[in-house]
Amino acid sequence: MADSDLIAQVYPVGEAIRTETLKYATHSITCNRRSRPALRPSASRTQPMRGAREATEPLEGANTDTQQDDLNSLPYLELRFSDGPRASTGFVFGKDPDVSDVVLPSIPGISRQHFALTYKNTFEDGRYRLVVRDLGSLRGTTVTYNAKGEHLRRKFDWIIAGFEFPNQAKSIIIQLHDDVKFRIVVAHHDVASSAYISNVERFLQGAAQSDALLGALRLQSGPHTERATAAHTPTNAPVFVNRGVIARGNFGTVSHRWNVSTGEEYGCKKPTEREFSRADWQKEISIMKGVHHSHIVRLCFSTMSPEPRLYLEYMAFGNLLDEFERVPYSFEECCHVLRQSLSALDYLHGQLEPIAHRDLKPQNILVKSREPLHIKLADFGLAKAGHLETHCGTLSYSPPELQSDSRSHRHTVAVDIWSLGVVILEFGYGLPSPGSGSDMSWCVKIAEEASRCELDGLIEILQRMLKLEANARGSAATCLGLTQALCGWTQVPGGSAEGNEAVSWPSGPSSQVLFVPKSISSTSANKRLSRVICWPLRLILQVAKGQMTMRPSFMNRPTPEDTADPERHHPPPAARDGYGGAQSHTAGETRPSRVRDCQPIVGTAAPQSTLIGLHEVWRLVVVIRWRLSFLGVLNATMI
Repeated sequence: MADSDLIAQVYPVGEAIRTETLKYATHSITCNRRSRPALRPSASRTQPMRGAREATEPLEGANTDTQQDDLNSLPYLELRFSDGPRASTGFVFGKDPDVSDVVLPSIPGISRQHFALTYKNTFEDGRYRLVVRDLGSLRGTTVTYNAKGEHLRRKFDWIIAGFEFPNQAKSIIIQLHDDVKFRIVVAHHDVASSAYISNVERFLQGAAQSDALLGALRLQSGPHTERATAAHTPTNAPVFVNRGVIARGNFGTVSHRWNVSTGEEYGCKKPTEREFSRADWQKEISIMKGVHHSHIVRLCFSTMSPEPRLYLEYMAFGNLLDEFERVPYSFEECCHVLRQSLSALDYLHGQLEPIAHRDLKPQNILVKSREPLHIKLADFGLAKAGHLETHCGTLSYSPPELQSDSRSHRHTVAVDIWSLGVVILEFGYGLPSPGSGSDMSWCVKIAEEASRCELDGLIEILQRMLKLEANARGSAATCLGLTQALCGWTQVPGGSAEGNEAVSWPSGPSSQVLFVPKSISSTSANKRLSRVICWPLRLILQVAKGQMTMRPSFMNRPTPEDTADPERHHPPPAARDGYGGAQSHTAGETRPSRVRDCQPIVGTAAPQSTLIGLHEVWRLVVVIRWRLSFLGVLNATMI
């Protein structure tokens, strides 16, 4: 069981070729009343001071760094909540014995109060976490995590516990001087537990009663007789630890960065090659600074010196393809990916000067969360506003006007509509063989594949997006309205005064609202049933307003014959794409690799007679719609 009273253990760090390093650090530890002897004493080690308590077992993970001295053979400090610091500043390490909890050697470069181990809670979740805090030392402090993040800083905080990265670090080294280094092994606690919070708050109160002591902590020793050299002048600029490469492209590489002071995570994009166009990177920064949308990756900040770096919000679930390979998307999830992506495109294309992304593909659509599914468009390196003519993009997802055998590469924002349609077709139904292409024939295959799929609501929207002629494709706003209708009802807060719940579908500025009994919409299963019952009402209202463009997906529910012969209408997944078909997850269970092989999302609680009646209503609506369009009463649209 974890020791709830233990804060950390501090060990001396030495190198074989620098005996002074170990001597200074070891002396500072062994002369402190919180010192504990080594578990395997060595004759060459300084003995602990008289009266020191016996050693306790080292914390888990203390022996994992083979590059450091064996911690079992080293003395160490044991810092506990029950034996707290002298002041609320925390455990102070410095060379002034009057104000320091741990006295350091009086050598050049070590300040009276050099650094402190303390807690702070200025994080998004408001939790307390242990930090190393430089107290304004003359020459600064360095903290490294597994030898990463070696930057000299002054008046600066380093988080050493409470987040995933420092918790998993095998070695955290605090360096004050070439000859004074410490390794700290932190006890991990549940930062949300009441016992931990109580201990930290008591720790921060401190044990000192004298205001003079607190005042002394704000002062360094008299006139400085030495200055840090220009090459080693410490700053308080942010420090970001590189946690590895996330993605690598032709022009840029994205790595995972962690801010050691705030715990914030970023995706840092920088040029892949030494030679790059500053103008292109500046254009991308300019576009991203001007867009703000819940389904577009946010640019947090950027720098241009010595090289361009874009610090983007971190998306922990990777891209669409990564998440699909983990768990394939359901029909409903494909609808939501399409809806959220179209929402972002509607925003971009609706700017005063429309912005085209021009490189939509699974790798450039990132997943923020899976439940609920939340995606964001990323990588605006090829995005452009205004005149569009340059050939660009990924050929397998490029529209006919950008294919290699196209006569002209002049294009519009409609290129994004095609590319997104290909992405959804890939995950929902599979791309035609061979799965990729770079000419006009490939685009024809995609359009034909979409036209051959059994109608289910979603494919009808994709058919409208995957038109070979750019002018024939639906706009982002039009396709968004259709997709919002397909995604179903959403509850409106408040409801009516008569005890019914207001239910709406987001179909643009002219959204309709109906009221259905709570007895129908109160449970998840009944909400699905209410969607089936209310579909005709919704369709009729849309027809009356000239908004009808699709039929509901439940009209294509499999018949008993389909259930008995699942390949009757749908060929095996392996015959459609290169993903290898269904993937086995547990014994006796298979997971479909495309949503067309999944069960319908509409609940099965509705009796078959009800479905037949709804089908007849739909047929009637289609006829009425066609006749009104023919007579010119309503604007004709695709059904």
